[in-house]
Amino acid sequence: IWLSTIFVGIYVIELMIKSIAWGLWGGRYAYLNYDIFNRIDAFVTVTCLIEILAYSFQATYSFRAFRMFRLIRPMLQLNVFAGIETIIITLETGVLALLTVVYLIFFSFVLFGIAGMDAYAFAFRRRCVWADTLEVKLPESWCKANEADYLTGGNAGLGFNSNCGPLQVCRDIGAPNLGFLSYANMATTLLTIFQAFSTDGQYTVMWITLESEPFWAGISIVYWVAIAFVCGQLLKNVFIAVLASIFSR
Repeated sequence: IWLSTIFVGIYVIELMIKSIAWGLWGGRYAYLNYDIFNRIDAFVTVTCLIEILAYSFQATYSFRAFRMFRLIRPMLQLNVFAGIETIIITLETGVLALLTVVYLIFFSFVLFGIAGMDAYAFAFRRRCVWADTLEVKLPESWCKANEADYLTGGNAGLGFNSNCGPLQVCRDIGAPNLGFLSYANMATTLLTIFQAFSTDGQYTVMWITLESEPFWAGISIVYWVAIAFVCGQLLKNVFIAVLASIFSR
């Protein structure tokens, strides 16, 4: 920690000297206005100070990974990394346009999330279990049961009141992945849609909705096709188009 504090002190002294010589903000050649690499250095210095302050309160987290950003400036002196400066400046120039597209993607996530919460609020919690032991049937199978199945049990053990097989009953045993894969609230809903958006286990999420709400199979298919088209194709390609147009300038 002492070695880290020494380097942070060097960063702070460098920041103070340049700020006094050029000014911190307000002029064309001010420290923060001159180029993006000065802003990166200032950001790294601030995170280092926060880390030292947190350590004084016995905190265990660290921001040391951000110090890697200080390597960008010396790396630019090598021809093999000459294009990094163009990429960074391009991202800085088009950050507002890119954030607009990110906002549209987030808005579509919320829109589909609200629709999913209305349709699948508790669907991910129901699974088929054996009627005698109440152990989850493997491989896991999601199910749909009527109200009587939950209140009285009915004939669920024979599979009459649910889409489970013989000698199985549909029961609420909690959402998978420690509760993070569900439409129970907006936070887990956004995580579920993001998983589908990133195509990581997209088929698993879609299959759960089809099994847990079999009478809404058509609506579920339309729902996931809309997510794949709007989020996975349309908005993603818009993001790439905006980025390409910024590079072309």
